[in-house]
Amino acid sequence: MNERSETFLEQIGKKKAFMILKQALGKDAIQGCRRNEVKPTIPYICLRMNLDDQYNELAYYTLSHKGKDFIHQHIVDAFAIQTANEHTKPIKITYALIGIYLHIEKGYTGKQVQVAHVEMSKKSKVFPKIILPTNRGEISIADVLKITDAEERDKLIHGWCESIWKAFASQQELIKDITESLL
Repeated sequence: MNERSETFLEQIGKKKAFMILKQALGKDAIQGCRRNEVKPTIPYICLRMNLDDQYNELAYYTLSHKGKDFIHQHIVDAFAIQTANEHTKPIKITYALIGIYLHIEKGYTGKQVQVAHVEMSKKSKVFPKIILPTNRGEISIADVLKITDAEERDKLIHGWCESIWKAFASQQELIKDITESLL
């Protein structure tokens, strides 16, 4: 930590520095950081990867995965849902939820989900507005990255998708109906 950072901490205290980081970067960007870990430096970032870095690290893992199931598609869908907001296009949300539905309830591999997405793209171009719940699953990308054993990480990717699907319980029938109409 440099002299300027130490002065900053002395002036406002660690608690306030943590709150500034939370407001500036969003709570997801500093998830897992504790107030005593906050070491503000210019540009005042927590020593933690942001969501894009996390996604890129996990994508590197899944894209280099030797499995024939193309597990990468599941992280694409899970990440899309957990990071969606009011500006996210309905098609992205719908396709991601359909991918998770097909994986969790129908046992589709990532490759099969990809094929389903291609088939769906040949049909409807209008998608309903999906209500995004505040809680979109108990497992996050950060949780998946904490696991270093490949087999355990793969299981947790599946668990991540399951937790998201459960979080969308009120939307599941709609997603199933949309899937039936498009496949």
